Amino acid sequence: MSLEPSPPQRPRLWEAWTQFQLLVFALLLLGAELFWWTVVFRLTENAFAASVASVALAVVLPCGAAAWWHGETLLQAFQIRARFLPVVAGVAAGLLSWAPASYLASLSAHLRPPSPEYLDLLAANLPKTQVEMVVAYLAVAVAAPIGEELIFRGLFFRVLRDRWGFVRAMVLTALFFGVVHLAPWHLFGLVALGLLLALLYQLTGSLLAPMLAHASYNVVALTLLIRASATEEATAAAGLGSGGWTLLVASAALLLGLLVWLWRRSRPTDTVRPEDGWR
Repeated sequence: MSLEPSPPQRPRLWEAWTQFQLLVFALLLLGAELFWWTVVFRLTENAFAASVASVALAVVLPCGAAAWWHGETLLQAFQIRARFLPVVAGVAAGLLSWAPASYLASLSAHLRPPSPEYLDLLAANLPKTQVEMVVAYLAVAVAAPIGEELIFRGLFFRVLRDRWGFVRAMVLTALFFGVVHLAPWHLFGLVALGLLLALLYQLTGSLLAPMLAHASYNVVALTLLIRASATEEATAAAGLGSGGWTLLVASAALLLGLLVWLWRRSRPTDTVRPEDGWR
């Protein structure tokens, strides 16, 4: 038996880095993502391909490297726990949130209609071939949910929650999430979605839940966008169409029921630590 002491282990990411360092890291990730998106978009002239590349290079790679440096995996450092509840709750919440979030986005569009430049960019980037379709769905169902949830819920929300409590962290992160998208014609819907994603993270204790909700929402939105004209979608924010009020009320009621059920079944030992601050 060897009596030599084992080498000291590095402290974990959230133990080694201060809240200020984590916030700076998140801001740097946002800046790097924008930089790589611009570079790849100029090379490919495809917004979806640029999204996939920028998330991989500017978000997943740095977050994975930071976790590895502190002896953790990306899943461990960012609480991406693959359990039954986060999977089911995430997918269900994402599907049910489409109608309410789209209605709120349509209110934003009435107050601040989209610019002609945005409409032209949207129309030009709609997938037309099978390859473009694959890239588009890869961007909205995988790249965007992973990248944005790592930054907004995995870093910003978690740091602000530990400092100011759950409610203020949820509201501030949702507002920032909406503003950063630079789409005022979708602002109300984006803020509402941001609130939902933070709440899912809090209630399930896993970042996988908001990731899957984000992915489900994006898949529905892109599918309907492809089937409609770009001008109609941008103006009406994927309007509810015939029977829209029934869909809106039913979706909102089911989503509220899901959240209430998650709230009642959440246990302090699993999802709410004292430092999480539900105040």
